[in-house]
Amino acid sequence: MLSDDFDRQNLFVKYLPNGVTDEDLYNLFAPFGEIVSSKVMIDNKTGESLGYGFVKFANLGESERALAALNNFRLGNKILLVKPSNAQRELDMQKSTNLYVKPLLPNTTEQMLRSIFQPYGKIEGIRVMVDKHTRSSKQIGFVRFSTQEEADAAIAGVSGYKLDPIHPPLSFLIK
Repeated sequence: MLSDDFDRQNLFVKYLPNGVTDEDLYNLFAPFGEIVSSKVMIDNKTGESLGYGFVKFANLGESERALAALNNFRLGNKILLVKPSNAQRELDMQKSTNLYVKPLLPNTTEQMLRSIFQPYGKIEGIRVMVDKHTRSSKQIGFVRFSTQEEADAAIAGVSGYKLDPIHPPLSFLIK
């Protein structure tokens, strides 16, 4: 089996309505063939769906039938986007200039975050997430660069960086 065929057996499913469970996702795709695994991605803190998931079929033909039938399929109040999971990864990598950064300190400001990331390129936007009631940092932030290359340089340059000696180093997710 070619690696590309194997990748295309794995489907990325986006725009799942709230409340869709692993079982619902499985049942939606089951008519198209043998499912090896299916998973709705869940926010670890809230326990709520992140609105996307993955379905892996036993063979390429089954995944292609599911893709043809369910891409742009209306499920509840949403229109599903179904793609081979590697295609979504490639698409995301082409346009990813937004970095999700954690863990920040409770007193981290946007200016502090800007001073850390400024050397790596033009920052188009920066935000430290703040609790609207307490106004304290949620200890996560976003930094958006002009280009993918700048975002990549920032990840490489800030990798292992600690805001203080006690807390773990910053980690990143490209959004």
